[in-house]
Amino acid sequence: MNEVVIQVGDILQIDKSIYRILYISSPSIVLCQMNTPKINIGEHDLQAIRTGVLNEDIRVIKDVETAVVDTATLSEAEKRAFELRKNIIKDINATYAPSYLSLNGKLHRQEIDDILIKYNLTRPRFWRICRTYLQSGMKESSLLRKKRPKTGDSEAGKKRGSKGDLGIAAGCPLTPEVIEAFKYGLSFYKSGRAKSFKAAYDTMNNRYFFHDVVVGGKVQSRLLPIDERPTFRQFYYYCHKNLPREEYDAIKTSKMEQRNNKRLLLSEDAANVEAPGEKVEADSLEVDLSLISLFNSVTNQTIGRPIVYCMRDVLTHAVVAVSVSLENNSFLGYTNLFLNLGEDKKEFCAKYDIDLNDERLFPSNFLPLDFYSDRGSDYKSDPAEKLCNALGINRHIVTGGSGSMKGMIEQWFHQIHTMVNPYTEGAGQIQKRHDSQHHKQAVLTVHDFTKMLLICILSYNQKHMDNYKPRACEIKDGIDSTPSVLWEYYCKTKGAPRPITDRTDYLYKLLIPKQGKIDKKGIHFKGLTYINYDDEDLLGRMYRAQNKKYALSVRYDPRDNSRIYYTDSVGNMVYAEMNEGVGWQGDIKGLTFKETSDYFKMIAVKNKEARQRNEEIDAMRADLVENIVESAKANSPTYAETANMKKVREQEKQLINRMDSITDRIAKEEGKAIGESSDSTKIIDIGLPGPSEATEPRQELTEKEYLNMVGNFYDYEGEYEEEDS
Repeated sequence: MNEVVIQVGDILQIDKSIYRILYISSPSIVLCQMNTPKINIGEHDLQAIRTGVLNEDIRVIKDVETAVVDTATLSEAEKRAFELRKNIIKDINATYAPSYLSLNGKLHRQEIDDILIKYNLTRPRFWRICRTYLQSGMKESSLLRKKRPKTGDSEAGKKRGSKGDLGIAAGCPLTPEVIEAFKYGLSFYKSGRAKSFKAAYDTMNNRYFFHDVVVGGKVQSRLLPIDERPTFRQFYYYCHKNLPREEYDAIKTSKMEQRNNKRLLLSEDAANVEAPGEKVEADSLEVDLSLISLFNSVTNQTIGRPIVYCMRDVLTHAVVAVSVSLENNSFLGYTNLFLNLGEDKKEFCAKYDIDLNDERLFPSNFLPLDFYSDRGSDYKSDPAEKLCNALGINRHIVTGGSGSMKGMIEQWFHQIHTMVNPYTEGAGQIQKRHDSQHHKQAVLTVHDFTKMLLICILSYNQKHMDNYKPRACEIKDGIDSTPSVLWEYYCKTKGAPRPITDRTDYLYKLLIPKQGKIDKKGIHFKGLTYINYDDEDLLGRMYRAQNKKYALSVRYDPRDNSRIYYTDSVGNMVYAEMNEGVGWQGDIKGLTFKETSDYFKMIAVKNKEARQRNEEIDAMRADLVENIVESAKANSPTYAETANMKKVREQEKQLINRMDSITDRIAKEEGKAIGESSDSTKIIDIGLPGPSEATEPRQELTEKEYLNMVGNFYDYEGEYEEEDS
C-alpha cells in the first residue's frame, strides 16, 4: 500500500469543493473550506481522508505559492495595516489555535468581543481577516492589503475619471516615473516646516515636468500640458496617503514638540503611587515679574526676574517645598529647595511675617522616594546625582522637551501666574508687548515676592480641587479633595514618608564635596586658609606635612566662606574656621564663595593693570642705575688704591655717622643754626696721609699703634696689648 503524505497547509479537492488542512492529530484532521465568503471549519476522520486519497476520490494539491512579506518595500500606511492584522491574528491564535474549531458556528464569543474593542474593529472586518488567513494556510502574506488590479484603461496609458468642465482630461496615469516625482515632491515638503504642499508641487513640476520646445527659432522650457502631468490633487492625495499624522505634526512643529504635546496619554502621574512623599516632581521657573533690590531701596534699582524652585507631591498634589532666589540653572538653587524641604515651615513662614498655625498646610521634614525633574543643568549634574544617592532618592530625568511627563509641577507654575498676575500689572509684570515698561514699574523686592508666593501656596494647599478625581477609598471615607487633607489622610492610612531623623547629617550631605590641601599653615581651599585649633589630629597632620601638601576631603557651603567642614579621625563632622591670623582674610570673612572669587579676580585685574607701570619703573630704575655706574667709571679712569683700606674705612665710617647726626635733625626742627662745629662734611685730620700726599713716603703703623690711636676716639684709657703669638 502506497504511503499517503499530507501535511498542514496542503489543499484537498473533495468533489467540487476545495479545503485547506488546518490541523492534523490522529485520528482527526481539521479542514477549512476555501472559495467561500464564510468560515466553514470541520473535523474529519484522518483515516477516511487517507483512504480517499489512495482511491483517488480526493485530490491532494501542494501549495507552491512563494509569497513573502518584505516590510522594507511597504509604504508606511501598508506597514501599519499589516502590523494591525498581524496583532489581531496573534490574539486569535492565543485563544483558538491550533485547531480553530471553536471559531465555527454563530455562538457569541466574549474573546472576539474583546478583540473588536481592543482594535476598534467591525465584526465583518474581523471575520474577513480571520477567514482570509485560515484559507491561505496561515500565511502572513495573506495579511497584506490586496492591491487592485489595473484596468484596461490604465494599461493603455489613460487616466480614469471625467474630463472636467472644459472637456479636457486633467492629470496623468500614475506610472513609476510619476511616483518617483511624487516621492521627490514629498521629500521636499518634509525638508522644512515652512514648506507647503503647493510649493512642493511647483518644485516637482519644475524638476520633472518641463520640456524644451522651439518657438521662433529659439529653445524655451515650458510646463507639460495638463493632461500629461499629475494634478495638484493627485500629488496631495499621494502625500496624504504616504505621510503619517505623527510625521506631519513633527514636520510642522518639531519632533520634540510633537512628542510632548501630541503623544498618547495612557496613564496619569499618580499611577501606581500609593503613599504621600513616594513620588515628587520639581522644576524651576523664571517668573514674569521684575523686582527691585533689597539693598538699594532709595533708587529702586531693578534686578530682573526671580527664580522659583518648587517641589510638589504627586499623590496629594500638595506643594511641599519652595525656594526663591536669583540662581538660575544652579546647583545652589537646587540645594535651596532641599533645604526648604527639611526646614521647619513655621519658622520659615515667620521670616516673612506669616503665622503658620497649622503645619499640615505646608508638609516638610521628609525624604521622597522618587524625584522627577527635567534635563536642566542643575538637575542632571553630577553633584545632583551624588546628593540624591546620598539621601537614598531615586532620581528620574524625563525626556528633553517633554514637560507633559511632569505635568503636575508645570501646571502649578501656570497657577502661580494665574494667582499673581492680576495684582502685579503695572507693578513690574513682564508682558510680551513692545511697550511693556516692566523694569521701570518694578516695586516688589525678593522678600515681598516670597511672602506673596507663600500666601499662594498656603491658600492652594487648603483649597478643594475641582478637577481632582478622587479614589474609591477617599469617597468611602468622606475625604475632601484638598491637598493638606489628602496628605494627612494618606499619612494615616498608608504611612508617612521617610522622616529626616538626623538633621546634622542631612545638612552635611547638602554641602558640596571638594578636595582641600593640608600643610603646616592649615587647610587650603579655594585660595583661603582654614584652621581648627581643637582638632589635635589635624594639627599633628599639619606638623608632619610641613611644606608638603596632602589632600583632604572637605565640604563647603557656597553661601558662606567663613567655614569648611570635614570628618575627624572618629568620623564626626567638624569644621575649620577661616584663619584670621592671615590679616587680609579677616577683611573678607563671611562673604559668599562667589564674592570671594570676584575678590581674587579683582586683585588679578589690578595686578595686570599695574604690570605696565611696574615695567616702566623697572626700566627707569635700570637707566638711572646704569647712568650712575657709567658716571662713576668716567670719574675713575684708573684702578682704585688698595693700601690703608682698613684705616680709611674707619675714617669714612665716622664721616657717615656725622652726616646722619640726630643733632642736625633737631636743629632743623627748632630752626637754629648749629655753627661750624656742626658741619657734618668737615673732615678731621687724624694724621693719616690723604690720597693727595702720594708723593711723600707712606708711614706704616703697627697694629698696636693703630689701635692705640683709634682708642682715643672712644675715650679708652690704656693701651691695647698685643696678643702673644
